[in-house]
Amino acid sequence: MTKLAQEAHQQMDRFGGQDVSNVVWSFATLMLQDWPLVCALRVAALRNQPQMQPQHLSNTVWAHSTLQVPVLELCPACIVRLPEFDLQGLANVSWTAANSIYSDHPLLEATERLLCSSQILDMHCQITSADVYWEMSRFSNHICQLIWAFSFSGRLTPDLGERLKRTLLDIGLNLDRMELEPHSEREPKKATGAEISSSLKETGRPRILTKLQGISVIYKPPGWEVDAKGQSNLQSGLPLSAFVQEQEISRVVRLAAFEYGFIHRLDVPSSGLLLVGTNFLGLAMLQWQMHMYSISREYVVLTADCWPAVIGNVDVPVQDFLPGRSFVDANGRPADTRVKVTRGDSTLYLAPSSASSVLQFRCAERVRKDFNEVANKACAARVRQREQEMMKTRIRNMKPQIDCRPPETMALDHVRNNLKREQLLEERYHAIDRDNRILLQKMSDIMKTPSVKSGATRSHSGPVSLVRDARKAELSRITQENHAILKRIQQAQPVYNHVEWDDSYRKSLVYMKLGGPAVMFSVTPFRNGLTLGATSSASAVELYRQVFAGGLAKGWTGGSFTARAACPQFLCLGPAYHFYASFSGVGGGVLLTSLTETLIVYGAETCNAQMAKNQKSPGSIPSVHPSWKPYGPGFGIHVFRNVIATAGLRMLCTPCRNVIEGITGKSNSMTTLAGDFTGNVFAACFSAPVHQLYGYTVTTPELRNLPAAEQREKMVSFLKEQYLDTSSGRTRLSSLVPRDLFMRSMYVAVAYTMYSTVERTLVACWPK
Repeated sequence: MTKLAQEAHQQMDRFGGQDVSNVVWSFATLMLQDWPLVCALRVAALRNQPQMQPQHLSNTVWAHSTLQVPVLELCPACIVRLPEFDLQGLANVSWTAANSIYSDHPLLEATERLLCSSQILDMHCQITSADVYWEMSRFSNHICQLIWAFSFSGRLTPDLGERLKRTLLDIGLNLDRMELEPHSEREPKKATGAEISSSLKETGRPRILTKLQGISVIYKPPGWEVDAKGQSNLQSGLPLSAFVQEQEISRVVRLAAFEYGFIHRLDVPSSGLLLVGTNFLGLAMLQWQMHMYSISREYVVLTADCWPAVIGNVDVPVQDFLPGRSFVDANGRPADTRVKVTRGDSTLYLAPSSASSVLQFRCAERVRKDFNEVANKACAARVRQREQEMMKTRIRNMKPQIDCRPPETMALDHVRNNLKREQLLEERYHAIDRDNRILLQKMSDIMKTPSVKSGATRSHSGPVSLVRDARKAELSRITQENHAILKRIQQAQPVYNHVEWDDSYRKSLVYMKLGGPAVMFSVTPFRNGLTLGATSSASAVELYRQVFAGGLAKGWTGGSFTARAACPQFLCLGPAYHFYASFSGVGGGVLLTSLTETLIVYGAETCNAQMAKNQKSPGSIPSVHPSWKPYGPGFGIHVFRNVIATAGLRMLCTPCRNVIEGITGKSNSMTTLAGDFTGNVFAACFSAPVHQLYGYTVTTPELRNLPAAEQREKMVSFLKEQYLDTSSGRTRLSSLVPRDLFMRSMYVAVAYTMYSTVERTLVACWPK
């Protein structure tokens, strides 16, 4: 450990907040005091305070307090971040504050407010884990630590005390009610029945003197070890826990995590009475009384030599951290034992003693007084309060060893006031004021008296400038040119006609209001037939027969939703495309136009497809997609389909029109219509499989509940079954390919051709 401490001291500058907390916690747990290292860790902790986590902060203040190097500078940070602490962190900082020299430490007040106002003490989780006993033992230890800290500092209010007591007793009640399997922890080896029986002849057997509900008083004869923490040494004594386990069936006497129900220990050669918790509730009640200092322990020691009368108090460190027996050690924790000789003769002396609890390391331990036993609690409380007030008064009246007062000469008048300097300053101010008055008088005289150079006395006869006529002629020329420019500006006619713009805007509105809805509503049967083809292998004629199976009007099922979205849809295909293409090019315009079109018509087309599916198979889709919702299953497929269709409209129609004009040798409206129709047919053929995949996705409800990987597998399987035929042992195109290409071409080509016809008709009939 010495080499480890040296290495840590050398690399202290590289330590972070967690590193400092881990190192100082390790040395405090092992009770190793390396003063140079601890002081360096204290400086490093103050340096890394902002980056410390709440757990590191609480461990750091606890470890430094244990090693007698309190870090009071970290207490404000603990108060600020106190709501982030867990129960262990609150117990650590409360223990640290209770071991300080101030019983009214603000950290205790902040912790008390947090414990009374928050739910951190409530057992709100159901216990089902296998290590429940270890967890509850750890939880009860934190509660006991809080009880001791507030009780020892005199700040345990009735409200907080009731909450802590209720929580501790609830732990015992819940553990007693549990019916889980025994905890799978490794318990220390117990003496066998044969070993105990063979030793009873020499040592005697313990006896249960008083047995209450959950609490027993046991007489321990010499030769028995109170193995409270499973640290027994069978060579020195028999384990008392083995006897208790023979008498009690409760699980608490079989768990080392709960110290087998013992609350204090007794040496192997000694005999006496012990308090034992025989169930979890009884142990919790004993722990509450022990940490509230309601239980005191007295020992009677028979010595074989004269006991010095001057020795009334034994104050030596005791090492009880290491496994095995406790022993006197310089590195142990302080222990205070009060001794008084009551009877004696020439050979034997009877010395009753009262031993206090093994107290933790703290700076103020030497100046505190024990208050285990008092005649009157009220009087003792007033005495302690008066002593604390006297201590605070002494602290306030403390005077430093170095006199920090100012020198007495500073109070002398001639030292504080420099009369000579004040006289010199006054004379200087008078001189400056006199010079300013003289300067002001001179400036006033200059302003009142006309100067020869100012031209006030010069004759006005003759021209002022030799180039006056030339300058006047130039100014006249510039004025004439400005008038000519103004006249040309006023006579200029505008190139753009805002009246025509307004007229064009009204035409566009009419195209969208009349052409779009009429076209999209007219092609509804083609769209419904495509939707049914996504889940059926029937022919095109059979699909159209299914569309009109309920009558002629049923063929337009769901068409009203797509008709409503047609106005913004065709506005997107026209003006919106040109706007996007102006800054992102043709490819970017196609992509952005397709995405915008999907956001507009996705809800309407999905609703239309699902209604057509329900018309064929009523109830197949329980919840139809809302027409106003612009997203859902198959959204990405819908965007990809629109990209292909828009690319055909904007990229394929012009080449097709040029080819037709080259073949026919003519260029008129018919060749334009034929070119647009041909380009749209090609785009429809390319987008047909994608459209059918979209129809399959939105009309198959069970597809939505599958994981993403299984959804992709289902989609690939659909495309293979739809367009590939492997029945003859070879893979070839299915007969559904020409059907889907024909139906998709009819839908897209007819829709765009009808829209173009309506648009041209409205333009021709529009009043000029």
